Amino acid sequence: MDASIAIKWLVDEEDSDLAQILIRSWATAGTQLAAPHLMPYEVSNALHRKVTEGLMTSETAAGFMEDLMAHQVELYEAHRTYSAALQLAAQLNQRAIYDSHYLGLAQALNCDFWTADERFYRSANPDHANVRLISKGASLNLGPNSPHTRQQFARPLHHPAVGHVHPRAHLVRRRNRVPLRDV
Repeated sequence: MDASIAIKWLVDEEDSDLAQILIRSWATAGTQLAAPHLMPYEVSNALHRKVTEGLMTSETAAGFMEDLMAHQVELYEAHRTYSAALQLAAQLNQRAIYDSHYLGLAQALNCDFWTADERFYRSANPDHANVRLISKGASLNLGPNSPHTRQQFARPLHHPAVGHVHPRAHLVRRRNRVPLRDV
């Protein structure tokens, strides 16, 4: 999942109901969520923009970040996906590379990449069928037995393109630590 899904999950806006359904279905299915290490930075930046626009307080934004990190999204330090992200950004004619890091990680992990970014979705499809748009998820059965939720961002223990996943560093979350993974 990318930062756009996380924001919709945390903040009430268009398609937030779908983000809630999707997150609940992943939790029910025991799906491990994964994202590049940059996801919390993107989410906190989006929350900060809402603070500066007067839409929430900084305390509320900080609480949302704690909520996000409490869900133990597995964060990956994607050393082996930087070149893939650069190639994907060029192929998809992207002005920024951030979204391509998510897609590169999803390809390395051989899993789906869920986004709320319709522009990125349109540029990636049909060449990258593993990119899923949350607003198109409204027509899907997002229940726990759905094939669309069982393996979304499920991390294999070993993948031929990635190798073993080893702890790289730690991101402090409350009193616990969430490991960053090296891909």
